[in-house]
Amino acid sequence: MSDWRNLLVPDTPLWEIALRGTAIYLSIFFLLRVLLKRESVRMESEGHFSVITRDGDGPSGPGTG
Repeated sequence: MSDWRNLLVPDTPLWEIALRGTAIYLSIFFLLRVLLKRESVRMESEGHFSVITRDGDGPSGPGTG
């Protein structure tokens, strides 16, 4: 039978676990924030491009018929 105290008490200090967890959380948070912001800018520019190209004189634009 194992000693329950050795199983439940961590070898690493709690402050180190909290510090590592906080560092990983903040890293992922800022990484996702930058990536999602970059993605939304890309989507906005694609949206503006499609609006600009559809308003031009194309096959279905003004002057056809």
